[in-house]
Amino acid sequence: MRIVIMSGAVLAAALSITGCGGGGMGSPDAGYQVQVPGSGSGNQITVLGAINAWRTKCAIPPAGLMVAFNNSAVKHAAYQAAQVPDVSSYTETNTANPFYTAANSSDRMQKAWVAWYDKFVVAPLPPGPTGYDERIHDTLTGTAYVAWAWPQTIYHRLPMMRHEWRWLGYGDRDQAIEDGLAIPATHTFNATTLDWGRLPGVVRSVSAWPTDGEIRVASSYSPADDAAIPPGLTSGKIYGTAIHLIHPTNSQWISISASVTPVEKPVVFPQLPTPTGTALNPIRIIHGGGATSTDTSYDSMLTVGEVFIIPPDALNNGWYNVVFNGATSNELVKYSWYFKVGP
Repeated sequence: MRIVIMSGAVLAAALSITGCGGGGMGSPDAGYQVQVPGSGSGNQITVLGAINAWRTKCAIPPAGLMVAFNNSAVKHAAYQAAQVPDVSSYTETNTANPFYTAANSSDRMQKAWVAWYDKFVVAPLPPGPTGYDERIHDTLTGTAYVAWAWPQTIYHRLPMMRHEWRWLGYGDRDQAIEDGLAIPATHTFNATTLDWGRLPGVVRSVSAWPTDGEIRVASSYSPADDAAIPPGLTSGKIYGTAIHLIHPTNSQWISISASVTPVEKPVVFPQLPTPTGTALNPIRIIHGGGATSTDTSYDSMLTVGEVFIIPPDALNNGWYNVVFNGATSNELVKYSWYFKVGP
């Protein structure tokens, strides 16, 4: 049985190693047709930069803009803007809408992928994404959306933080107009659309948010503001910040547990921290497969080895020590790291 124990500076070192080459790909495009900085619209590049700033902080390889997914995201944003009344939706049902493409996001993105390569008469069609994902928001656009989605949500953060989701397209009403789509001036509904493609062959490495030693972390998480209500959580309740851990494994958890404890400012590993209070209870752990207990909930939206650790209430300002223990059929895992809520 393999034993993995990481704590403090050791976890930080592991994360920094992850960032040095990441999933075995030298660049976000891995030889496919991907936009690089300078070739897309200023707004799309700015959004990409904001996402990659978070990914870099978490030692996750950068994402890249893909022309095909920019096209699908922009066209779906235009579809939403053209609808009467205003609508923010992952599905397209009005075939009379001039920007209608297909009912669901995966079909829209796949059509955009094929259309892009057909335009350049690429044959045979290069291997495409192994999965498609989409996120929309009906009020926040551009970097304001990213600044909210990463620290304040679970489901909007998912594709942004995952190693294998490396192809990205961004669209909103303003971008659609810039790209020449004829949206009536009276239709002002401006919904963000982010389209993601999963890159084949990417190997995940250990990643966590908040990162070890991070400060100014958000204090709370509101399920009602997310794209869905996570299993085991209550819509109207305010919880502590959603702590995200990705452990690279294909084996389901046999057992998992976690604690979040207020502590003094952490000292150099391996000296133990001094608690300033008791561990927060009950901690809720949402995971992608395996162990079940009264404190855990399975979520089909998560991947195996991916967990969210949810404190029971909004966190006060100060330092916190997160400890995660897990076991699969072939390894024991322990991670311990620190973050600070407030300045």
